[in-house]
Amino acid sequence: MTSTSTIQMAANFGGGTTPLLKPESNHTEVGMSERAVPEAPMPTRQMAQARQKNVGTAENPIKREVKIVVAGNVGSGKSTSIRAISDIPVIGTEAKATERDALRRKKMTTTAMEYGIAHIASTKLHLYGTPGQRRFDFMADILCKGASGMVVMIDNGCRDPLNEIDYYLNQHGNFLQKYPAVIAITHVDDLSTSTTLLDYCTYLLKNGFTCPVMLLDARNKQDVQKMLMKLLLQISGAGTGKQPLI
Repeated sequence: MTSTSTIQMAANFGGGTTPLLKPESNHTEVGMSERAVPEAPMPTRQMAQARQKNVGTAENPIKREVKIVVAGNVGSGKSTSIRAISDIPVIGTEAKATERDALRRKKMTTTAMEYGIAHIASTKLHLYGTPGQRRFDFMADILCKGASGMVVMIDNGCRDPLNEIDYYLNQHGNFLQKYPAVIAITHVDDLSTSTTLLDYCTYLLKNGFTCPVMLLDARNKQDVQKMLMKLLLQISGAGTGKQPLI
């Protein structure tokens, strides 16, 4: 079950507040060094590491920050892609998969969100992965708040990939019509389907969407970087007017 604290954390992220949580007070006082300092929860420690590690340098200053949502069906590689590109240990919540499509690819799956940070072209990207199991769809709606763009990842080896992309076009249709997005097709080496890149492009155009479609190996950092660069170029051109997260 998704914890209330995790949902609240996601809501805070989506609302434009800083995604790097301030550590809780350790109750240390002057002259009281003998008092034990409680250990901070793991997410807080990881986020503190992110704050320390990911600051701009004189040689490569951070000029802007954007929030990107990574959505898609179970097993499409959302978690894998974020881990491949993130400059910090990815923060996330996983539980045993229960839906049949989830069990086909893996035993554990995201239940609330995953969060990572990447740096591309003097831009700090806050990457938020959504759960693939549909009973957690409400988390995607929360995470989309304040986002400047979206990646929709589709497992080409699932039973009906065009039906999957139709589902996400409907779920995120309003967002996709207003903000830049990239459709990333994974598991193209799976011989259980004959769906081609042209099939996806045709389906998108038929339904009124002009998002670029590309093949992606979610395990490959260079592939993921190219995908995010393509999205960043769209965001720059669109002039969405999103304010920095921090």
